[in-house]
Amino acid sequence: ITLSIVMNKRTRVSIILGYVLCFNAIIIVIEIMTIPSTASKPFPFSYDNRSDNKTGDGLPRILCWIMTSPGDLMRRTRHVQNTWARHCDIDLYMSSKENKSFPTIGLNVTEGRSHISMKAKASWTYIYHNYINKADYFVKVDPDSFLIVENLKMYLSRYNPDEPSFYGHVLNLRGNPFMKYMSGGSGLILSRESVRRLVTIGFKNFTKCMPDGEGEDWKTAHCLRIAGCIPVTSLDEKGRERFLAYHPKRYLFGNFPRTYLKADDNKAEIKGMDCCSEYPVAYHYVSPEDMYLFYYFIYQVKLHRNMARTDAGPVKDYLLGEIDHPSWHKRHSDT
Repeated sequence: ITLSIVMNKRTRVSIILGYVLCFNAIIIVIEIMTIPSTASKPFPFSYDNRSDNKTGDGLPRILCWIMTSPGDLMRRTRHVQNTWARHCDIDLYMSSKENKSFPTIGLNVTEGRSHISMKAKASWTYIYHNYINKADYFVKVDPDSFLIVENLKMYLSRYNPDEPSFYGHVLNLRGNPFMKYMSGGSGLILSRESVRRLVTIGFKNFTKCMPDGEGEDWKTAHCLRIAGCIPVTSLDEKGRERFLAYHPKRYLFGNFPRTYLKADDNKAEIKGMDCCSEYPVAYHYVSPEDMYLFYYFIYQVKLHRNMARTDAGPVKDYLLGEIDHPSWHKRHSDT
């Protein structure tokens, strides 16, 4: 009898161990196989079978929320509000304290970069409880981000907001391809279903999935994956970036920090004039001055027609080699 009991215990242990190993194997396979690429899908594409769309043009409704602070409103955030944010269907400004005149939403959280994860968690929770049915996609950006909302809407129009997906510029945490997340500065886009799962499954059932501190972008991705959400790569048909993690001149001239090259899922393979998508969605590290510069060239400059001679050939990347020189990096280390 004693031997039988021992054997039964060993059998149960073996079964449990087998389940654990199988579960881990499934997680690894999912990480490898469930990062869908958009490169094979045509662009633009129409998604017009959604009954709850309120824009009237067949495009998804976009809620943009900007993470800010009381001391940053006049310095940076007002320039976001004054330029591209007016193109969002809804724009919200999340701060530790309420400011009715701006206005900002006061989250009653501790201010400071070391509490940025707490602020992000409170922001997503607030949005879920107050705005979940008022938009199809929800975009988190910083006060130094520039979003081209029209291109974002067209890009997202091919997808279903009731699918648990999230989008952006894919990075690998500490260079690990099994730990993918979206760069926070160039925009983290969540579908409506992803917001629901993040708050009602991730935050509710896994209290430690988003601890306070820095790194809110990868912590958010971790919570999303726990809640069953899937990251989607955002490269265009030619493998070019739509969501730029830096100012566009870094991509044009090729001067990337080594830490970025290690983390970037695309390894910044394409540089120069053909670096980026013809339909870019977001830029990061944009100064207040450049907010207006970008807005002017994107929304106010008009071409009568392109009159470049066909025999002139493509624009050459003369500055690519020169700007790769270390002396240039030192002089332009501010962006």
